[in-house]
Amino acid sequence: MFKLFQAPKITLSPRQRQILEELKKGTHVPQHLAQRATIILLAAYGQTNTKIARTIKVNRNTVKAWRKRWAASAQTLDRTEADRPRTLRAAIGAALEDAAALESLLVKS
Repeated sequence: MFKLFQAPKITLSPRQRQILEELKKGTHVPQHLAQRATIILLAAYGQTNTKIARTIKVNRNTVKAWRKRWAASAQTLDRTEADRPRTLRAAIGAALEDAAALESLLVKS
């Protein structure tokens, strides 16, 4: 019997969504960060990994990986937003780079 993969549900606060929209549309934002922000935003709107991959022309595994990474860092980002809201933008940027960057940012704070 096959077990269907259930993609992690992505929920964003209004501030997280605003920051991701700014990253997505930013003219001085590295392309890989804008693309990852787009992946997370589309996932938060409820789109499937396959649909996101087709929309932004990337491999479905790329979407799956970044959705999974975001879901893994969601609690940390929520805690950062509650405890240190001024560092949320940096925390989101670190989460879009990689999990190790997010952890190192939080250790410094």
